[in-house]
Amino acid sequence: MLSISIRSSKYVFLPELLDAFTGGRLNTGKICLTNLCDNANTNTLKAKANGIRDISKEEATILLENFDFDTLETFFNDLISNVHLVYIRNSIIKYGFVLKDDLDDSLIPTVCAKLMKKIIYDLSLGRKETLPPLEYLQFKNLSSTAFKAAEFKNGVLFINGEKIPVSRKITQMNIDINTDLTFIKKLFEVYSESLGKSITNRNDLKGTIYEKHITEHTKYYFEAKYKENAARELFDEGEKEYESIKKEIEDGIFDSLYYEKFDDGLDRITKLMNVVVTNLQLNNSLLLNIRGFINVSTRKGILHILVEEGRIKSWVNPNE
Repeated sequence: MLSISIRSSKYVFLPELLDAFTGGRLNTGKICLTNLCDNANTNTLKAKANGIRDISKEEATILLENFDFDTLETFFNDLISNVHLVYIRNSIIKYGFVLKDDLDDSLIPTVCAKLMKKIIYDLSLGRKETLPPLEYLQFKNLSSTAFKAAEFKNGVLFINGEKIPVSRKITQMNIDINTDLTFIKKLFEVYSESLGKSITNRNDLKGTIYEKHITEHTKYYFEAKYKENAARELFDEGEKEYESIKKEIEDGIFDSLYYEKFDDGLDRITKLMNVVVTNLQLNNSLLLNIRGFINVSTRKGILHILVEEGRIKSWVNPNE
């Protein structure tokens, strides 16, 4: 059903599709799956693409661990023309999967990405085929009872007996200190003020108490970004619900950020982090009802997202 490429034969399409599934890392050799990448034996690829030979549980598990939703969604967006949207929609429904009646055709590539993930997930469990349901989870359709049982743990959402894995790619990476990121530059401002010298890269922090500080706070940022992507991936309204958390945190620290007296930028960021973690009550998003989803690291990381988005201008001089 997902062999919809008009550019290549089915067996060539398979490594293209799976490479997109892993964010372009399969055919570059960063993930070793010799039976699925461009360098695989042609007959092996043909057999797997035609269903004569299965993708193994082990292969599917590795693919799932390296899943990259954004890249796969972009792949389908680029692949599917407007002409094919209705055809693919009808095919998905024909196989028994549930789509909302009012689902815009422009979201069909997103549906295909979710369906592809479900296929690989089923293969990782040893299932030979993927069966319905595949439904968009909607907050308006999730009862309070369902949320009481919802839990997010080790990259998996457990809800209503359903186990829905989410890519852990970001948190599995060795986090680099990217000096092009705004929140990193604003942390360097804090360290420069505290140390009394210009800090422009991580090497300038060697031997100081801030070497670990920037590593940990970079992890907070990427954890929060991961949760933001996960919310969008899991729920139709996930992006909006996550934004409501960001807005509530932004509003909750406003007076302290701009009007409270602090010793310096380090004092400001430290105390505001503590406020967000211990004192600030968040109520406006249904994501907060999923146990383990918005944790301490996520709350701290959201502050750095606000910096990255320009909603917090500076820790040293927020009124700049």
